[in-house]
Amino acid sequence: MTELSIVLPVFNEAENIPIVAGEVLAVIDQMSVPAEVLFVDDGSTDGSVDAIGAVMAKDTRVRLLRMKAHAGLTAAFDAGYANSTGRIVVTMDADLQNDPWDIGALLEALKTADLVILLTKGGNDTMTISYHLIRIANEQNKTSEGAAISYIMLFMVIVLTNLYLYLANRRTRES
Repeated sequence: MTELSIVLPVFNEAENIPIVAGEVLAVIDQMSVPAEVLFVDDGSTDGSVDAIGAVMAKDTRVRLLRMKAHAGLTAAFDAGYANSTGRIVVTMDADLQNDPWDIGALLEALKTADLVILLTKGGNDTMTISYHLIRIANEQNKTSEGAAISYIMLFMVIVLTNLYLYLANRRTRES
């Protein structure tokens, strides 16, 4: 069984693919955990698919999921969640704004929490956090037979009892 899935939505990131893939795979190697790297191409037109294919040819842990058309980040994350095989799913951007070396700290924090969210200093991740928590609420409602759990109440319970916020410096790229 795959322990960890790392889902990376991609839209026109051909130049970054070899870099982010190399860093993510190095992190996985260091952690010695059964893992997959799932790139979700959101209709790229710049050669991103070819760049991912080149990485896949070198490492069987790398997979590609292609959206039929550009559908946006939320749809790409949703497709990634639906197609991941890991017990734990970590999402990150393929544009090098997230540091793959934070994955180890996130997994360590998960040992004492049910949900871990990386907040970056100087970043605005509020929409992403809200989306992920609402998605968890939706999944909870699907699996709780007859349970009428309020999304807001579940949101508050998660935040107040089982949430670990990992703060990190936002990675900056030189132009």
